[in-house]
Amino acid sequence: MKNPIHPMKILTAQQIRDCDAHTIAIEPIPSIDLMERASSRFVKAFEQVVSSQSKSVSIFCGTGNNGGDGLVIARLLHHKSWAVDCYLVQFSEKMSPDNVANQERLKDSGVSPKIITSISDFPSEVHPLIIDALVGTGITRPLEGLLGEVVQEINKCSGSVFAVDLPSGLFDRDDCSEYLDRIVHAHSTFTFQNPKRNFLLPEYANIVGAWQVLDIGLDHGFIDQLSCDEFLLQASDIQSLIQPRLAHSHKGTFGHAGLICGSQGMVGAAVLSTSACLRSGAGLTTIMVPEVGYDILQTSCPEAMCLTSGQNYIAAVPNLEKYNAIGIGPGLGQNKATKDVLLDVIRNSHVPLVIDADGLNLLDETDLSNLPVNSIITPHPKEFERLFGKTENSHARISLLQKKAAPLNIIILLKGHHSAIAFPNGQLYFNSTGNPGMAKGGSGDVLTGLITGLVARGYTSENAAVIGCYLHGLAGDICADAIGMEGMTALDLVHHLPEAWQILENL
Repeated sequence: MKNPIHPMKILTAQQIRDCDAHTIAIEPIPSIDLMERASSRFVKAFEQVVSSQSKSVSIFCGTGNNGGDGLVIARLLHHKSWAVDCYLVQFSEKMSPDNVANQERLKDSGVSPKIITSISDFPSEVHPLIIDALVGTGITRPLEGLLGEVVQEINKCSGSVFAVDLPSGLFDRDDCSEYLDRIVHAHSTFTFQNPKRNFLLPEYANIVGAWQVLDIGLDHGFIDQLSCDEFLLQASDIQSLIQPRLAHSHKGTFGHAGLICGSQGMVGAAVLSTSACLRSGAGLTTIMVPEVGYDILQTSCPEAMCLTSGQNYIAAVPNLEKYNAIGIGPGLGQNKATKDVLLDVIRNSHVPLVIDADGLNLLDETDLSNLPVNSIITPHPKEFERLFGKTENSHARISLLQKKAAPLNIIILLKGHHSAIAFPNGQLYFNSTGNPGMAKGGSGDVLTGLITGLVARGYTSENAAVIGCYLHGLAGDICADAIGMEGMTALDLVHHLPEAWQILENL
């Protein structure tokens, strides 16, 4: 994948600390002023989100730098005429210097933090808005003692909780799913500079809540040179990969996509995949279906050419040499003859394959080792586990995902809310578009057709996977905004793909 100018790296806690130290030394800026800058960015975002609510807030601060952020936030909100109750939870005798300094600054502004030394000091009433600034990314074990008790009390409160950098008790990237009761359950999280990996995993969705990244001015040049193999896709990254359509182009310029889909009762999957392929920008699309699907495809997708084989299931495929990419699987069925067809395609194809749905259900890991180089598979978690084995949690699944892409020399797109795309070189890209309204039959068929068309028109398999995944989710977000998540269908995704393309092209 061609690297975007500033890809959103998913850094470790240590790398973020290194960024802090480098920025402090090179900008130069005192650490307490960097804390002030980060906290002011939090306050700006916080006020935008809660602008219609009453201006009263309870802020819970720890003794480290995350607590120092909370103390600054308390002072800044007080200056903006907020009613602020600030609590300092003294779970440790050790306090960071910037925390101590900001305690004094807060007192000088007219707000004295209330000290919590035991759980009996926890307030009987808190404001409807709560800010969590107890601990940040430095923790590596579950919260215990006073800190753990305070977290549990915060979680009992009925107000909306806003976390500073990350919810207290949440590890930035290691598994902590067994300790969810000792992690603050935030409604929103404002994280500094770069996302944390755990924000992207399903176990922690209800812990992190809605989240956004705040740029606090850490040195971008230093971040760019940090070693990293995990990234979050953004619109600017995708826009930088889109190839222009030159004035003297013709349909042959943009490749020929082949699709092998459909069986009796599942011809709709072929329609969805073909319709999406037609909106990928590919020059030509040919769909191979059993005879039961011919009239349906010719009527539904008049722009596509249609070939048939077999009555109710595809029985054989013609010569594949004229196709630049082949998508196979949606609605294919799972009888033995169909598996033989699939294996024949794998043996005889010299272009990348895009395999999903029944195409994956018919294969095992041994079959995958015979795929053409740079093929793409798009399993959902259950399909992934059937192919590669069960995993204990999302962390283990992501690790296995990265390990499998390299030896197979394929791209694996693990579908989910933040779909994870593993490249053979070890890089992992998380998608940032999409919504639960897309969790309906046919959405995966649309993705297969879209990616197949992108490969056919000349994108590398890596770029086709990330562009297709992002566009697919963006079309879903447009649908959700236009008609709502409940009523949207996979066909609505297809209809909104042109608008998704237009949004990226106009950035």
